[in-house]
Amino acid sequence: MLKEKIRDFYSLGYLNCAESMLYGANDYYDLKLDKKAFKLMSPFGGGMQIESVCGAITGALSVIGVIFTEKYQHEGELVKTVTTDFMSKIKKVFGSYDCSNIKKDWRDEEKGCIEVVSKVGEILEETINKYRE
Repeated sequence: MLKEKIRDFYSLGYLNCAESMLYGANDYYDLKLDKKAFKLMSPFGGGMQIESVCGAITGALSVIGVIFTEKYQHEGELVKTVTTDFMSKIKKVFGSYDCSNIKKDWRDEEKGCIEVVSKVGEILEETINKYRE
């Protein structure tokens, strides 16, 4: 399962939530991303470092982009449809997109945000399976 890969990377202790999502998805879906792609996610941890939009969510969105964008997003409605569905599920589960709000209910002092990345990974996998051919 995708969430297990994501948990494994998060558990290493040196990747943020956004990076963990991308590393886990890269392994699970064999995306063949290079090291520069992973660096793109570094600023998105901690809700873009200011506890804004959750890093696990932004990391998951990057995975949606890699999997569902042929060349440009505007070529079709698929990326928009997948993203909208994913974000709707996130809102139902967490009640918010913001790191600060999600952490209040989901973050553990010892384990950090492992349950957040796990749940977002579960929602991501369900969404990908729904739309992937």
